[in-house]
Amino acid sequence: MANRFTENLFSNTYKDDYKDSDNYYRVLFNAGKALQARELTQMQTIIQKEIERFGRNIFKEGASVNPGGPTLNTRYEFIKLDTTTNTLPVDTTAIVGDEFTGQDSTFKFIVLEVVAATASDPATLYVRYTDTLNATTFDTSRTVTASEDVVGTNSGVTLTVQATDTVVNPATGFGSRISIEKGDFFVQGHFVFVAKQSKIISKYTSLPTVTVGFKITQDIVSSTDAEALYDNQGATPNTSAPGADRYRIRLIIATDDEVDSDENFVYFCRVINGVIFDIVTGNNQYKAIEDRMAQRTKDINGDFLISPFILNFEDDSNANFLRAVVSPGLAYVNGYRAEKQYPTRIRVAKAQETSNLNNQVVAANYGNYIICDTIVGTPNVNVFQVRNLRSATGHGGSTIGTCRSRYIEEDGANFRIYIFDIVMNSGQKFSDVRSIGGSALDYADILLDNGNAILNDIGNNNLLFELPFTRPKTLSDISLEVQRKFNATFDA
Repeated sequence: MANRFTENLFSNTYKDDYKDSDNYYRVLFNAGKALQARELTQMQTIIQKEIERFGRNIFKEGASVNPGGPTLNTRYEFIKLDTTTNTLPVDTTAIVGDEFTGQDSTFKFIVLEVVAATASDPATLYVRYTDTLNATTFDTSRTVTASEDVVGTNSGVTLTVQATDTVVNPATGFGSRISIEKGDFFVQGHFVFVAKQSKIISKYTSLPTVTVGFKITQDIVSSTDAEALYDNQGATPNTSAPGADRYRIRLIIATDDEVDSDENFVYFCRVINGVIFDIVTGNNQYKAIEDRMAQRTKDINGDFLISPFILNFEDDSNANFLRAVVSPGLAYVNGYRAEKQYPTRIRVAKAQETSNLNNQVVAANYGNYIICDTIVGTPNVNVFQVRNLRSATGHGGSTIGTCRSRYIEEDGANFRIYIFDIVMNSGQKFSDVRSIGGSALDYADILLDNGNAILNDIGNNNLLFELPFTRPKTLSDISLEVQRKFNATFDA
């Protein structure tokens, strides 16, 4: 078994006493001096340190130098087994690839993968159906049935399907499996090759939400662990001539919840409700050089869109969800490139509950008013009557502008007149207005503030009013005050 890598393993076991502070950059071999094993090891370390320093300036830790693409299968069909009747063979590889036939349904399938039983889950087959000729519907009756025996064509193994088949614990259904192609990642100062790998990320559901990446494992492999490390000059390995040990780094596909706090995790992609939402592309994995370029782009252009991201909604196969579709797009945010090359689909839960709101009244309050201490007559607010803005009280002086009025209300001992469409004559100011009206029998004198006419609450003049809740269905059973012209005289 390979030995687990520890921080002091190189220096203690292999006598690698390299230190950055020594400033050694070459090992110089001389005739007449015996070659030391630690010199060969230290020579590798010197070269590796050079590569590491350069790599850390260019790439972030965990950067995808050449990322492999993911493939997500959310219809990875499972069959739960009842192993109390017919047990799995000790070597399950004997049934992988074998075609089984259901003894009742006559459906045939090939076994793709076998997962052993755990404390909570039974032994499970993951399969691909090859013959469902008698199926009546695609999703339900095309699978083998609960308690049914299935027999392997080549292996002769008989297995029994789980008897329980409920919504909570189905005997058959769909799981989710992700596959990642080979690639290269920058981790631990090395450019590490990643082989093609696959993993079941949800055993029994097709709507997983999980973060997928790699767990970093480091170990030391000796000739006792791998026969290939013996001398290979002959036709067969020479077991009397063991070779040097090897330092190995592997990236093993994993989900973030499978990685312990003392282990390192390399992010690869994020799956949300059965859809790949985000994935490393290799385009944003650079370090110092990318930060420098981003700062320049931000200083020159700020944030900007090249191709907009457009959001649309479409029906989902699950009636409890909608599918939000974000189109491909390209933007620069803080100088960094943000690009989606393919549409992104996200399942969004539909609203399932309703509520009734009764008597949620919103009054129509608006501003742009003047305060008057004397009113004679009333304006016709039905037609927003034009009123003169006069330079003296009692509709005296001259007209220095015009306006329209929309509402009048009492304000203690005074009155508020709400006005709009104010037009001042050339060279005139609203602060010089002293009365508003149409004649000496129809006017209002303005209450001055420090000798000036004041227009109050000017920011609330667009007649748009916020509602306490969005999108009310109907408004009924509401009483609001509505002002109309009537024959009366206000005397202060």
